[in-house]
Amino acid sequence: GFWLSPRGTQLVFEAVDESHIPPYRIQHQGETKGLSTTLTTETDMRKASTVTYEEHRYPFAGTDNPKVRLGVTRTDDADDDADASMDAVVWFDLEQVFGEDFYLAKVEWLKPTDDTKDSTQIVVQLLDRRQKNLALLLADCTTGKLTTLHMETA
Repeated sequence: GFWLSPRGTQLVFEAVDESHIPPYRIQHQGETKGLSTTLTTETDMRKASTVTYEEHRYPFAGTDNPKVRLGVTRTDDADDDADASMDAVVWFDLEQVFGEDFYLAKVEWLKPTDDTKDSTQIVVQLLDRRQKNLALLLADCTTGKLTTLHMETA
C-alpha cells in the first residue's frame, strides 16, 4: 500500500518481498470456453480443452510470510538539494517491535500542527504473527524513529 501526506509532499509506502514464497497454481477448469456441441475442427477441440491457470505466491499457515518494509520519500524537490532528492528514502525499523514476522495492519498520517506545513508523523499499527499482540506506533518521517504509544494483548 501507499499513503500520500495531507499536503502531498511525502509518500509512505509498503515494500513487500515475497520472492522466498513458492508459487501456488490456481487452475481455471470451468470457464465458459469449455466444451461445446458446436465444435467442428480439431483446433476447436484443442482450444476448448485447454486448462488455463494463474500463479500467486501464497504463504500457507506455518510457513514464512512475505518480508515487509515501510518507507517514506518526498514527492517534491523544492529545495533542489541532494538530501531532499526524491531518491532518498527513510526506512522505519518495524522489526524492532515483534521481530521479522509481523503484519502491517494500518498506516495513517497525523494532521499537521501548522496548517501551512505538511505532516511529518504517521501512526502505524502492527500485529504479531499470532495476532495476539497489537502495537500502536508513532513514526517520525524525517528521522525514521519509532515510539510505542500503546501495546495491547489479547
